Amino acid sequence: MVVRIRYIILFTLFIFLSFENMSGQEYVKVKKIVNDTIYVDTLDPIEVYPKRGMFRFYKRWRYSRKIRNLKKVYPYAKRAGVLLKEINAEYVKLKTEREKKRYIKKAEKRLFAQFEGELRNMTISQGRMLIKLIFRETGNTTYEILKEFKGGFSAFFWHSVARLFGSSLKYKYDKNGDDADLERLVLLYEQGKL
Repeated sequence: MVVRIRYIILFTLFIFLSFENMSGQEYVKVKKIVNDTIYVDTLDPIEVYPKRGMFRFYKRWRYSRKIRNLKKVYPYAKRAGVLLKEINAEYVKLKTEREKKRYIKKAEKRLFAQFEGELRNMTISQGRMLIKLIFRETGNTTYEILKEFKGGFSAFFWHSVARLFGSSLKYKYDKNGDDADLERLVLLYEQGKL
């Protein structure tokens, strides 16, 4: 008798929950095979990575630092890619060198006003990461971008300043080589999993 009551309660609970869940759905994707109906849906692709081994304290600290730096720097790299496309579209339309120089000076002042404070507060490792991510977004090194818009002397000067701090404006992004970990973190960040 007790067993039948349990089954009846479970059965009514199952029916109740089934109707509760079905009430909010308008369409259900199903596929009929012979005399059976199967629920069918497509899932978003996911990236599968090998399990990382146990970290020692230093490696774990470096990894969490890289995540923290990425969260700070990546929005600037995305914004740099968008702004470079906008500036380049306007720059190509200009005919004389004088117009081009004026436009670049105005764009430079606008960018300094908008980003100077945040970029000056970045650490050296964040700056290196930003240089690589700008290459990832634009396909050009920071040195090439400076050389195109500001000239060779200016690009050489800023590259020399970067070299004083142990960095380089000619860093390239190698998603399958040295920057594989960074690429993995970027993908996880874009998916909202960091």
